Amino acid sequence: MVIYGSYNSSRYRAPSPCAWAYVSFTRLGIDDWVNFTVDSGANGVAIHLDDVRRMNIPQDLLQGTGRLQQSVGIGGTQHYYSVPGTLSFETASFPHIRCHLDINIVRDDPQTPQGIPSLLGRDFLNLCEVRLNYYTGLVSMEPVLLNPYGEILLL
Repeated sequence: MVIYGSYNSSRYRAPSPCAWAYVSFTRLGIDDWVNFTVDSGANGVAIHLDDVRRMNIPQDLLQGTGRLQQSVGIGGTQHYYSVPGTLSFETASFPHIRCHLDINIVRDDPQTPQGIPSLLGRDFLNLCEVRLNYYTGLVSMEPVLLNPYGEILLL
């Protein structure tokens, strides 16, 4: 069972490998589709400001639900709340592949830059065999271990 994505491009960015996932935060009562950039340089899955605002994730709920942590990357210093969540991917051969893990949600404050895509980082990518080919447009992620219910098993 393989998760497929594609190369996404816009007027402002070079083409980058992307994959859609349905994100669910049970504790927050929030779920929605997010287009993630596949980023092996990111430590973890991260929902950035544009998606935080589009999903209407209330900051006051995050303060009581998640751990606040800091991360430094090419987008600058960001502050994230780490919240348990589920990523669900549609596949051709199985209704859904799911992965339960902590997802980093960026804190919405005046210093948080906009325009940074949400990231599918190494905490998820390390659970898959990943293939990227810009010339063919191939983005595929095949989970290494799945249970019979389509849930990715953490190593």
